[in-house]
Parts: sequence; C-alpha cells; structure tokens
Amino acid sequence: MGFLEGLVQTGKYYNLQDQAGELADIVNYLELPLDIPGEDTDPERRPQVIRVALKVADPEAVPLDVQGIESITLADYPGPFMKPEQQARYLYLYRQPAGKHVTWSFSPVHHFKDLRGEKDHGKVQKKFAKEINRIQKRILDDFEKPKDKSKPEFTAGSVKRILKAFHGSIDMIARLWNDPKRSYLLVLGLEKNNRFIHPGEIPAFITHFRKKLYEWLKVPSGDNYLNCVICQKPNVANRTLNKIFKFSTFDKPGFLPSMSDKNILSVFPVCEKCHGLLYRGYSEAEKRFSIEIGMNRVRIFIVPEIIGQMSNYDHLQKAFIDYANNGVRREKVLLRDITKRGAIYAFHFLFTEKNRAQVRLHRMVEDVPPSHFRKLFALWNWNRKRFFPERDDTQSLDSVIRQIVMMLQSLVGKTDGEKAVMRTQVINLIADLFANAYVEVDSLKRIAVSRLPGLVSDPDWLNAKRYSGGYQLERLWMLFEFLYAYNRHLDLEEVNV
Repeated sequence: MGFLEGLVQTGKYYNLQDQAGELADIVNYLELPLDIPGEDTDPERRPQVIRVALKVADPEAVPLDVQGIESITLADYPGPFMKPEQQARYLYLYRQPAGKHVTWSFSPVHHFKDLRGEKDHGKVQKKFAKEINRIQKRILDDFEKPKDKSKPEFTAGSVKRILKAFHGSIDMIARLWNDPKRSYLLVLGLEKNNRFIHPGEIPAFITHFRKKLYEWLKVPSGDNYLNCVICQKPNVANRTLNKIFKFSTFDKPGFLPSMSDKNILSVFPVCEKCHGLLYRGYSEAEKRFSIEIGMNRVRIFIVPEIIGQMSNYDHLQKAFIDYANNGVRREKVLLRDITKRGAIYAFHFLFTEKNRAQVRLHRMVEDVPPSHFRKLFALWNWNRKRFFPERDDTQSLDSVIRQIVMMLQSLVGKTDGEKAVMRTQVINLIADLFANAYVEVDSLKRIAVSRLPGLVSDPDWLNAKRYSGGYQLERLWMLFEFLYAYNRHLDLEEVNV
C-alpha cells in the first residue's frame, strides 16, 4: 500500500498545479501527443502541427454540423503557450488510442507515419491519400456513427464532407507535410476571430473524450459498487487497477477473479477520484522519476511518499516540490538526490521491463528510507578508495548502480539461456540492495571464476586500451568486497566508515 499511497500523493501534487477548469474531471488522463522539444532541439527537427479548422455554423453545438474545411495552417509544436506542457495537455485534449486495432480515438489528433526520407512531392501526395483513410477509420467515423449507438458528436454527412475537403486539399497538405526530419501532427479544430481553436476548447470534442474515457474505464459490475481500498469511502468504488498498470490484468479469469469477469471489481476496487490520482501519479512517475540502469528495456520507477498528516498538505507540498524539481532537473542522478532527503520521506521502487505494448513487473521494493541509500553510498566509496586510492573523486549512487550492472553483465555467457538467467540475477541483486536484503555473493564469485579461463585467453580482453582485463578483475574484486561489507551492515541504517 505504501507504493500506492506514494502514487496518490504524486497525483495530488500535480493536481494542485492544474488550472483545468471545465476539464478538471478528465485532466489526470490527458497526455501530450508529443514530447515538448527542448531549447537545445535543432530547429530543423522541431515537430510541427498541421491545423485543420473545420467549417461549422455553431462552434458550441453538440453535435457539430461540419460543412467542410475553413482553413489549413502549419504551426510549430506545441504552440506559443506561456506554460507549454500544461496548456498543451489541456488544448490538444489527447491520449493515445486504446490499441493498435481499435476503430475509435479519444481525440481528433492524428500522428502522421514516418515519411522515411521521402522528398518527392508526388509520392508525398499519394501517402497523404492513404493517411486520409486512416484518419477516417481511426477518428472521424466514430464521431458520426458511434459503435456503442450513443449520441454522435458530428451530424449525419459531416464525415463525408470532411473527406471531400481533405481530398481537395491533398496538394496543400503534402506541401506542409514535406520534411522527413520532423514529426508531424494533424489536429482538427475550429476557427474563431482568426484564431485556431484547439480540441480542448470545443464542447463536442470534450463530450466525445469524456464518453470514450468512461467507456474505456468502466468495469462489468453493474451498479454493485464496493468500498474504495484507498480512501475507504463506502459504496463508491467502480474502477480497477488494470487501466493504470499494464502488468495488472484480468486475462486469466480461470484463476482470478473466480471464473467471471463480473467479479473483477472485488479484486482491488478504487473510486473514480482515487483512480484518477493513481493514474496521474503513475504517469508522472514514469515521465519524471524513472531511471535506466544499463539493461535494455529495464527501468526503475521511483515513487516518493511523504510521511506526515495529509491535513497539513501545504507543508508536505513544499517538501514534494523540492524533490519534484530535483527529479526533473537531475534526471540522471535521482538516486543521488534521495541520499540528501530527510526522514520525512520514504521511497518505493518498481522494477519493470517494457516489451512493445506489454510491461513486465520484476520486483517491487517499498518503504526504503533515504538513510539506507546513504549507507550504500558510503560503503561503495569506502571500498573504492581502498582499491583505487589514487582516485579522489566520489561517485554518485546512480553511477554506482549502472557500474554494478555493467560488471555483472560482463560475466554472462553467450547463449540466450545464460543471458536470461544473468539478467534476472542482476535485477534481483539491485532490488535486494535497495530492499536492505541479504545478497548471495558466493554464487556470483563462482560465475566469475568459471568465466576466467575464457577471458584470460582472449588477448583483446587482456589488452583493452580503456579497461584492460587486469583492471576489470580488480573492479570485480572490489564489487564482491562491497557486497560482503553490505551484508555485514544489513541491520545498520547508516555506516560510519
């Protein structure tokens, strides 16, 4: 529960930063269609937006009676906003489609496929003609003829008129969509007083997003609501965690939950408010507080939890701002930042591996105090000074973890089976270090010894310019001594070495 409480706190913090107005009930589920480019992004590679303003009689109407296209313009992404990340989330009203093969979208925002270096104008025209079919099937059709027979957001015939206007504008759009170095979005909106009106300002598109979000989140439980596991409010829980965590699924109903999809709400029910906060907390942790450890596709989510009375949230918010700002600014040294936190914090860690649309959960470590990381930091640098006294620099804990992973992976054999076994061992070792759990060092030493005959017979390994074989062996010895020292100090939060 500590991990979930930390996500709720993270979601609350970012909710306090929102000024979402009419979108307050859905803001936690909004995403950016593309990352905001940084100041150092090459101007020739900055994403651009093809803004298509639909021609309508009444922009406030639901449904919209679309007569065609008013204008097509090109703009830099995200736009000239004072607060780019916040305003872009509201105005684009975007979240990625629920799957590759669904025939509906939450938003009237289309990602163009890669041009793959295509510069020939005629070929770009042909490609856009194909894109029109994708836009129709993935976005437009459901606005006029919803699959669930609900009220439409476009009047009858609107899609046909939009498509006719698109086909008449192929040459113009192909000239805008012509740079193979850039990413492009096509966004449907309206025009008012010579200003482009984004989807998040249009009642029909907001209505569509709400409707689709509700359909996507609802569970087959009827009106039989349960108590929320998070906030404990009675008879309000109508959401489950499978829409938040991709590794939390109900694809095996024979085991859980009791042979029937109708019982899934009894597994871990949460209310709409807590679900939104959990979703926001997880998405912000993924974006801001996750680190790589030198293993392909493996990431560690770091979720802070502030210990204290939530009634005094102003004080806790200030503490969280400090950590959040550090998390954004020092993406590569989040672990180093943890060592500087006080006892007001506890940290939770999720070890995940992403494989396309799937996410595998390897380990979860909860309730780790900052003092534990100060112990790891002190033990490593003490051992390093013993082995390499000529080096007077102090390594950050982030660098230490990546080095441990690299050294252990250097022991792996060549077969896929050996690589898979070592991969699991490395992840578990790092998780055990975080969890203050005993580490089995002798088995790792036996693996190292078994690899030595092959390594010492390889002249390239022995005489490598940067990291010679002798140096690598000395570092492995230092690693094993560090792990032995760590095991000896398991019961101590901090170590005075």
